[in-house]
Amino acid sequence: MNTEPKTAPVCPQCGETLAEEDDVCPKCQTPEPQKDWEKERDRLKKLWVVAALFFWFSLFFQAGLFILDGTLNLIILSIILGTMVLGMILKIRLNLHIRKGPKD
Repeated sequence: MNTEPKTAPVCPQCGETLAEEDDVCPKCQTPEPQKDWEKERDRLKKLWVVAALFFWFSLFFQAGLFILDGTLNLIILSIILGTMVLGMILKIRLNLHIRKGPKD
């Protein structure tokens, strides 16, 4: 259990003490780096989840068509390949963003 007292965030630009709900410094209007980092992390995570879900949906749709028809649809295969590449790029960007982390 962490018993250390929680310190209030401080503006990196002017040194003003920030409230927890402040996105920007009330004195100099500098955005808080932690919140910007969290917003970007959440945005990348949502995009990656959407790409992964679309990939799996397309893959199962193509598999169902193949079972029913016995042929492969090249348009759906290109969508599957594109969403797979997009998902990999987004996952790499998300991992790099998390590794970089907020500057405390």
